Amino acid sequence: MIIYATQKAVKRLNLPVLSTLNDPFAKGLAQNMVQTETLNPLLVWGAKLMYISGKKSLVFVHKATKLTVVLPFVKANDDYEIANDFAFALEDLFRYQPDVQVLIGKMFEQYNMVVWTELEDAQLQQSLDYAQEYITKRKPDLVWEPLNNVESDDQPTSPREQFAQLLVAQLGK
Repeated sequence: MIIYATQKAVKRLNLPVLSTLNDPFAKGLAQNMVQTETLNPLLVWGAKLMYISGKKSLVFVHKATKLTVVLPFVKANDDYEIANDFAFALEDLFRYQPDVQVLIGKMFEQYNMVVWTELEDAQLQQSLDYAQEYITKRKPDLVWEPLNNVESDDQPTSPREQFAQLLVAQLGK
C-alpha cells in the first residue's frame, strides 16, 4: 500500500518517507513497491495532517474512490501504529458489511507493507484539501461520523460503495 503524505504530515509526524530511507535494501524494496502498487487503484491513498480539538490528526483519502478515513489524535514517530490504526478505522467504516470487512482483511494480508512517500499529485492534494475543509466546517462532535457518505454530483454511488466494489473486483467475494 502506498500512502502519499503532505510535507506537513511528513515533517510534523516524522514519517519515514521513501526519500529518507537509509538502508539500501529497504529503499530498493520500497521503490519497487511504489512502482508496482501505484498501478493498482486499490492501494493508493493520500494523507494530510490536520488538527481536531487542537490535537494532531490525519485525514486519508483513497485516490480512486475518494473514500475518506480520519484518524484523530495521532502521535509523531509512530508510523507503525498509524498504519495499524488506519487499517482498523478502514475496517470499522464497513462494520455493518462483514463481507467487505473480510475483503479488507484479505487486502491487508496480501498487501501487508505500507510505504510512505511525499505527495506530488495535485488532484490527490485537492481531494485531501476538500476533505479537510468538509471536516473543519462540521461541529467537532460530528467528526466521528464517517465522511465517506458524501456523494459527489458526478459519482452515481458513494465513495464507500465504490471502494467496496473495487475490493470485490480485485479480491473476489
